[in-house]
Amino acid sequence: MYFQVLGPLRVRSSPDGEPVPIAGARQRTILASLLLNANRPVTVRRLVDVVWPFSPPATAREQIQNAIGMLKRRLPAEQIVRHTESYTFHVALPDLDLLQFRQSYDDAVTADEAGDPEQAMFWWRYAVELWRGEVADGVDIDAWHGAIAHLSEQRVRAVCRYAELSLNAPNVPTQLVADLLHWSQLHPVHEGLQMMLARALHRTGRSAEALLALRGYRCQLTRELAVEPGEDVIKLERKLRGEHLVAHQIQRS
Repeated sequence: MYFQVLGPLRVRSSPDGEPVPIAGARQRTILASLLLNANRPVTVRRLVDVVWPFSPPATAREQIQNAIGMLKRRLPAEQIVRHTESYTFHVALPDLDLLQFRQSYDDAVTADEAGDPEQAMFWWRYAVELWRGEVADGVDIDAWHGAIAHLSEQRVRAVCRYAELSLNAPNVPTQLVADLLHWSQLHPVHEGLQMMLARALHRTGRSAEALLALRGYRCQLTRELAVEPGEDVIKLERKLRGEHLVAHQIQRS
């Protein structure tokens, strides 16, 4: 079976196969928790805390056991292994998008460190394309906020690094601007992404739109966080404004 947690929780008979429905919020929460910690034990106590953040019932441990029993009837039973006080979900690299993301992220870092931008671009892009939304979107796993935040940071780093390498390439990928517009909307106050978007617009001959994007970012930053953009943004905005004025004067003459 194929499992996805980088977006809405999904289970399929194969990567392109039929969906396998997992009914019940409790089962989905437990499955998402086990997949988020794939191939590592998750204690029963931790699962209780995830399912019932406040005031778990006296029968919480039995209810966790029952929910996992129902999961085993929907999934290959051997994948969920019970220990004395924990459960481990065993899954191979090709069968879980999270494991694929971690591996491609590591491969991209390795290629970067080896000075191979083409290979690094490939793996950064592959890592980014595995995401379909927020981690286990629609499933209540807020108790794993630390792990989720770390994954989200890695996702943004992958996006920024892919965009940076693309902008330094001889030919900018045609899809880059559209991708950056999408990613910048997801992270409207992330300085790195907003700068990448402005640079990509400028690189593809859309300097006026690049300036508008930076001004929009400045307004968003002031409105949401009551702070001014960093020096790098100010320098880029000044550079683009100067080039835009020169181009306008040339056109008029």
